[in-house]
Amino acid sequence: MLIPMGLLMGYLWAGFLHPDPWFLEVRGVISRVLYLYLPLMVLPAFFFLVAAVVLLRNRTLARHLLLMLLSVSLLLLLLYPLADVVWYLRGKQKSRTLVELYHPYLQLKPVLPEAGELLPNGKDYVIFCLGGSTTEMKDSHGRGWPERLEYLLRQQTGSDFLRVFNLGRQWYTSLHTLINYQTNLRLYHPDLLIVMHNINDLLQNADFSYFSRGPFRGDYGHFYGPSAQLPDQYGLFGHYWENLARCWYHQPREVVTQDSFPGLSSFTRNLRTLLELARLDSTQVILLSQPNLLTEEMNQQAREACVMVRREAVGPGKQWSFDAAISGMRQYNARIREIAREEGALFIDLEPTIPKNLTWFFDEVHYKDTTFDLVANTLGREIARLGILPSEKIP
Repeated sequence: MLIPMGLLMGYLWAGFLHPDPWFLEVRGVISRVLYLYLPLMVLPAFFFLVAAVVLLRNRTLARHLLLMLLSVSLLLLLLYPLADVVWYLRGKQKSRTLVELYHPYLQLKPVLPEAGELLPNGKDYVIFCLGGSTTEMKDSHGRGWPERLEYLLRQQTGSDFLRVFNLGRQWYTSLHTLINYQTNLRLYHPDLLIVMHNINDLLQNADFSYFSRGPFRGDYGHFYGPSAQLPDQYGLFGHYWENLARCWYHQPREVVTQDSFPGLSSFTRNLRTLLELARLDSTQVILLSQPNLLTEEMNQQAREACVMVRREAVGPGKQWSFDAAISGMRQYNARIREIAREEGALFIDLEPTIPKNLTWFFDEVHYKDTTFDLVANTLGREIARLGILPSEKIP
């Protein structure tokens, strides 16, 4: 009896030596302990306890060991369902809390100027900075590049009425910005839009990822993004089996070297439409290229910092290669330049101004504190060169 049982236990135990690397990187310590480290310790202990019960001649000791074995087994049978129940209830509570942040069309509620932030009668010169997290996010002191840019431009123009608003939103694509502009922002009649998009639109092409629900769609309807965290996909106990499957005999994913990106067509449509709407309102637009870390010369440390390739462009059976991400980033930045040229829009090539190393980035596109001043200074200098701002104080 012990030999077949030992073989079975060995087979089960060896499976946990081949976990999903994505699970180990994304899940927290508690999940790794419950679904990986604990089985690796418990399975051998369980087998040796059973062997001791069978082989021991001291029946009293054998009974005690058997009682301990049953107690541990019962504890584990209670532990995992209880952990799943806690996860389920916390997820439900988290969903109720996140409802305040989520938007049925824009996924995350847009950031809008607050009442009283704009002067009456249009006496201020208003600049809206639009984009995703690389526009929205701030440094460790709570200041982003739009806030710095406002200070620089006020110095250049001598205008106390020049206002720069940081209206970027994490996860936003060019389509989110287009909808937000048409629905909300046109009402404010901004004088200038500064638009930086690339990375989130690029990720739409990874339609095999955990954030997608089907093949690529031109309206981005396949990509759930942060909303993928809201639906209860696993039921009350399904979370346990889903996690366990990631830790036991994981099959390597296919590495996709994608060089063709259907999302470029949608990206082009969105930016062209935004430019057209702005022209109707006599609003100027500056398109920016996306600074990034991605390059063939990246060392291993830089590659390990790349969250998009290692976590977000990953699905149950596929993941992007670094070559796919590098190619996509270049193609999207090239398309921005092309759109600006063909539409006669203003363009600032921000990408070459930020060195591609971990001094300036902590992942593919997000900035370290040292980078915000560089971005703002570059934009301030280039906007001055374009000569589009009032040269004196606005009356």
